[in-house]
Amino acid sequence: MKLTIKKYLKGETNELEEKELYDWLQKDDHNIQVFKKEISDYMLRDSRSEIVDVQEAFEEFKASVTKRDHEKIVVFPYKKLYKYAAAIVILVTSTYFITDFKNLINRDSNQFSKIKLADNFEDQITLTRNDGSIQVLGKDKEELSYFDSSSDELLAYNEIKVPKGQVFKLVLSDSTIVWLNADTQLKYPKKFINSLKTRTVELEGEAFFDVAHNKNKPFMVITKGVHVEVLGTKFNVSSYANEKFINTTLVEGSVNAIDANNANNSIVIKPGFQASFQKEIMDMTSKKVNTLDYTSWMEKVITFNDTPFENLIATIERTYNVQIINENEQIKNERFTGEFDIENIETIFKALSSNFYFEYEINNNKITIKN
Repeated sequence: MKLTIKKYLKGETNELEEKELYDWLQKDDHNIQVFKKEISDYMLRDSRSEIVDVQEAFEEFKASVTKRDHEKIVVFPYKKLYKYAAAIVILVTSTYFITDFKNLINRDSNQFSKIKLADNFEDQITLTRNDGSIQVLGKDKEELSYFDSSSDELLAYNEIKVPKGQVFKLVLSDSTIVWLNADTQLKYPKKFINSLKTRTVELEGEAFFDVAHNKNKPFMVITKGVHVEVLGTKFNVSSYANEKFINTTLVEGSVNAIDANNANNSIVIKPGFQASFQKEIMDMTSKKVNTLDYTSWMEKVITFNDTPFENLIATIERTYNVQIINENEQIKNERFTGEFDIENIETIFKALSSNFYFEYEINNNKITIKN
């Protein structure tokens, strides 16, 4: 995390990195002291003044995060019984970052209003090596890189598992970058060896791929239902076991989505299009989409477009590592369009419940929607 702090002090961080830094600061008072020490050291190295106002510099970081405090949650409920859907927009101005940072700077104990996740093995990013050994990467580990790995020609597969509530970046040996969404597993070779005709990985869950171009060695993403073949491109694949569709969304380049059980059932898509495979009837279709709707999760923004409530619940559960029990039969039939980019789940449920008139109860990481 010190590298991220140094990047922030140089003005080189993006919004995602600043939010990750924010989350890290919440975990431990010691992290705050490390942050302030980095500020102090940086200012002493780069400032001619002998007086270092660490608190003022810390406030600047607070301001850089809270400037997004006025971002909005937008929700549109769609009622299919009417010819014209009624739309309601919720504008939420959150005080989450402001109040939490005041506590973060001045508190004596590590108390936060957000839902705390159980610190157990299942909540950790794990790496299973070819020999069966398992390494816990830890919540502070932000990425793993195999680029410029050894020239060993022995094929050895590793598997990384990202739990609910986290996102992880992986750099493969050919410099392909993979962003792994929450509740995702990826099996990949430690080294893409020359004797193989393809660069093949196996995915369960969701990932965004920025594939290094190699015209002589296609890149293959294998899922349980669809094989995605590319040469060099940027695309998103969503293949969760409990969802009805496998979606391949193309941002740049060209991909071929192929039915795993019928090679003749395939679709080549262009940028801005999505290939969608319906598992139950093995039907492959394509449509034009807004790719940001399917890739915004990398920036910790959840976008939903005419989405059934059960699908919305599944996304929230993965993103926040919570269990949601819906006892409200009426709301099951609602469909939603909108987005939210605020990390406080309580704010999201306050907005949804005030608009759709349901009550809910939060108990640790379990949320119950009442009638």
